[in-house]
Formats: sequence, structure tokens, C-alpha cells
Amino acid sequence: MVAWVNEPTPARESKVILLGSLIKNGVYLGGIMMWATWPDKEQPRGSPNCYVMVLYQRGVCIIDVSQYPPGEYVPIQISFEYQGLKFYGQTGFTPR
Repeated sequence: MVAWVNEPTPARESKVILLGSLIKNGVYLGGIMMWATWPDKEQPRGSPNCYVMVLYQRGVCIIDVSQYPPGEYVPIQISFEYQGLKFYGQTGFTPR
């Protein structure tokens, strides 16, 4: 399982692209769902901020950076469910 953002230190007025993939025996899986959560005052606690289908080997979510203060790390948790098992990963970004 891999998770990453396109820009780990984005400008506050930008957007971050979150990407995640689940890999089995060297093969990137598709057709599964990716859940992603990060701190958001507008989102009910425990609900995923992003719930997307993995297409073309990765799930993709877009995060508006403007709501986060500069210099504070924003953690992102990602999970996949595949064949009855759950896989977890994390990444994040720090606005500048």
C-alpha cells in the first residue's frame, strides 16, 4: 500500500492532490474503493472526507489547503478493503 501527496509543502491558497494505491505481488489493483480522512471542521467525525473508486491504479482526492494554518502538519489516513482484509496507510502535508 502506498499513499502520497503531490506537494508536501503547498502554498495556503492551493490544493493538494492525494493519491493512494494498493499493490499485490507487484500488481497495482483497481476496481476497489479508497477511503481517506483528514482533519476538517466541516466533516462529521468518523466520516471519510473522500471515498473514491481506484481507477488506473490509484485513488485520487483533492484537498483545499486554505483552511489549514501555515506550519502545522495535516495528517491523512488512507484505507482500502480487499478480499475481506483492510489495509491502512498515511501521508500528509504542511502548508507554508
